[in-house]
Amino acid sequence: MPSNNELLRGRFDSVHDRRPTSIRIFISSTFSDTIEERDELMKNVYPKLRDYCLKTYNIQFQVLEWFPNPSSVSIIIRFLGATPLSSDIRRPLMSIIQQICILYHLTSSSSVQDSTTIEELKKILQNLFTQIPNNEQLILLFDSIDQLQVEDYNCEKWLPINYPPNIKCILSTIPVITEGNGEQKIEYKILDGLISLFPDGTLIEIREFNRNLAQQVVYSWLERDGRRLSPLQMTWLQPKFESYSPNRSDPEPTPLFLSLVYQITQTWRSFNDKPDRDFLKIHSTRDAINYLYNQLSKKHGDILFKRAMTYLRLAGGLSETELEDILSADDKVLQSIFVHYLPPTNIFRLPSTLWIRIRNDMHKYLIEKKIDSTLIIYFYHRSFQQHSIFNINQEKPIETIRRAYFAGPIGNLPNLYDQPFIIESKKLIEKMNNSVTSLVVDRCLTKQQPYVLNRNEQECIFNIRRINQLCLNLDAYRPEPYFLYDYDFMWSFLHCYKMSDRFVADSSSPEIRFLLTQYMSCSTILDKYPDNFAFEIVSRLASFIEILPEFIYNLLQQCLSNCMLRMLESNTQTFTTTMNKYQIGVVNAIFGAYSTLYVFRPERFLIFRFYAQDWTGKIFEYKLPSNEFTSIKFGLNDICFYSLQSILVFQKFDDHFGLHLNYNHIIHVDFIYKDKLFVCSRDNRSIDLWHCLDKTLIEQYIFDAPILECSTIEHHMGATIRVTLETGLTYYLIATNVQGKIRFQLVATLNKKPDKQNIFLNLKTDVYYSEGQSHIYLYYFERAENDRLEKIDNLPLLNHVIYSQSFFSDRHQSALIWLTIDSVVIFHSCGNYFIISGEYHDVYTRYQLKRNFICCLNRNESRIDIYEWKLYERFHTYRLLVRLQLDEKISHWTCQIGEFSSYS
Repeated sequence: MPSNNELLRGRFDSVHDRRPTSIRIFISSTFSDTIEERDELMKNVYPKLRDYCLKTYNIQFQVLEWFPNPSSVSIIIRFLGATPLSSDIRRPLMSIIQQICILYHLTSSSSVQDSTTIEELKKILQNLFTQIPNNEQLILLFDSIDQLQVEDYNCEKWLPINYPPNIKCILSTIPVITEGNGEQKIEYKILDGLISLFPDGTLIEIREFNRNLAQQVVYSWLERDGRRLSPLQMTWLQPKFESYSPNRSDPEPTPLFLSLVYQITQTWRSFNDKPDRDFLKIHSTRDAINYLYNQLSKKHGDILFKRAMTYLRLAGGLSETELEDILSADDKVLQSIFVHYLPPTNIFRLPSTLWIRIRNDMHKYLIEKKIDSTLIIYFYHRSFQQHSIFNINQEKPIETIRRAYFAGPIGNLPNLYDQPFIIESKKLIEKMNNSVTSLVVDRCLTKQQPYVLNRNEQECIFNIRRINQLCLNLDAYRPEPYFLYDYDFMWSFLHCYKMSDRFVADSSSPEIRFLLTQYMSCSTILDKYPDNFAFEIVSRLASFIEILPEFIYNLLQQCLSNCMLRMLESNTQTFTTTMNKYQIGVVNAIFGAYSTLYVFRPERFLIFRFYAQDWTGKIFEYKLPSNEFTSIKFGLNDICFYSLQSILVFQKFDDHFGLHLNYNHIIHVDFIYKDKLFVCSRDNRSIDLWHCLDKTLIEQYIFDAPILECSTIEHHMGATIRVTLETGLTYYLIATNVQGKIRFQLVATLNKKPDKQNIFLNLKTDVYYSEGQSHIYLYYFERAENDRLEKIDNLPLLNHVIYSQSFFSDRHQSALIWLTIDSVVIFHSCGNYFIISGEYHDVYTRYQLKRNFICCLNRNESRIDIYEWKLYERFHTYRLLVRLQLDEKISHWTCQIGEFSSYS
């Protein structure tokens, strides 16, 4: 068998070296879902482990199922989240208390009942520890803390902290659980919480398998199953044992990866002598899951299987009834099944056997859990939980059906209980003589129970399952949450949660944004007094009754019907956000993104957050190490502060400073490939690329002379770079990703500039110009050398070039923008230009929701004008959308056009 270091890789210097004379392991007989695995352990693993312990350490190793006679060491194991009752920590704690009492013939100080709280269970267990005889040793093992419910991630609430010398506790967990994306990302740092509880505890990191251990695991599975692979098949399998890290946090091979790969080999036959090309492409767990899904899609039907897996993932798990109902409500699923025949119209739903077959093939990766008093089916492994089959746009109609099932026909959500079935099969249409293309059917869907299950003077019992399902996936890219217009849902939600707990303020729908603004204005009151919902909403909407959209008007009518007070006046209340006006002194730069404003001051860095988790706004202030930083560059995940000699990177989502570099005469910095920092230094004569998270140099290109100028333009495949040396030569390079490694590649060299200044128009074109001239040169550096330069004459005078911007739906289209004394000139890559009249000093451009915007600033008049413009068959049109007149002079400004925020 493998050596100790192969069985458990980590730190052994502080592991307790006490060697008892006998060990007993208790495996809960209620762990019914893994009887096969348990029996396998008892049959094949524990006998070998017993012989090994007896031979090596003279330890007697016993394997007993439940409550044997007392011995020196007892081990109690709980596999959390693997059974219907073990996701809620209360149940494992209750069973452990009962087991300890029987094992040591003890009586707990308080009776354990279903109503006993977690805090009470913790006290009972802590008290039992003191009653265990000193000559008895107890080891508790809680496996997979990360599989608990979110509210149980905080171990301080339920885990005893003080242990007598004869009791040890072992816990295993994933260090950090991440939910959501961007500014709505939430991190649950379970390991940090445990370290704070047990600062002197022993920490062992279980890393990915090395090649030898991964090979031994697969060989042991082959031996267990009585299987052999041919030498040729083994050559296909060998590369899977190699270390591979597609992402820094996901090293391979993992146990799940090996399990998936081994499951694939079970379909091989001894006569197979040609490799499966898709199998050879598998390098990561994600690749293996894709392969598994593709194989099962062929077996069960592409639409049925992939949509079933997607519904499970979007819902965080569904009961079998819920899943079969939702699949039966999905016409795409039924149309893929009912191609040759139709079931009776009064029982028009998915045959249950189809789901049962899928579940049988996925049984290794699905578990039953009890959530919100509902027994659900969900993925056990987090890799499956986070695996998206479709992109956001493809998921929208699927998510709409899931929401409609739980919300009912509110707003524009479809009425699943009364929708006809559209026949698309040509064979079926021909069978019906082309006379029928839709049928009135009864899908026999389970009716949703009301939001309030039981209501009396003392308490209300709410349908938490329904409420929680509707609060999932509330980001701006999902379908509109029409249930926010439903009085019954909102009233019930407010009695279960705070207004700011779940909602995301951003939305692509103006009506939803307006409604969320009203909810925002009264959130502080409703968090304390949820029964006031009807009154607060009426007081804010009554004055707009003549112009309210239909759905908000219906909500107002519902609130009027449930409001015990009648309005005497219609004045609306107002609310104060964090930054109506905030005095911060001298500002070096500001930048806005995702409902967040970043402000760079001397020695200080401020972050103003306005997203939904805190509608009243929060201000975070960070002190910079010194006053040396004079410039700033904003990236997707990071912010770079820099000067001529120094660079400091701030990680936005973790809110801490990371990479710190020192250079001689920094000319240019930029972010490419999201988290890679590009640095150009004159005296170093090089361009460098740094990994911000790892703090490592990953690529460098050295020139033979000092660098005079440098510029970059980023695109979805990498970046284009221009470097001009003091010798006058200009080099054009591209940064490409080749098999996970980023490389700089030289594509063109320009011996002499055709004009004084230059700026990228797009990723293939550079523009050379001089201020005060009426012409520009376009340099196409990827063309043949004799076809690279083109002169454009008869243009408005170039007074001041702002920048170029690629903000059209076509990535190859872009625009060059400059200011004249009385206009803004937009030169498009099609070769045409147009003029927006007006005196302006600065502009922003934005491509948002398939629309092009230009935001123009007149500093003298403190005015901001926002224009929308379109290109149709080389003809440009524009219109003024908004004019903002401010009462104070504007020094710095930034805009997020098309989002629910702007700053100045």
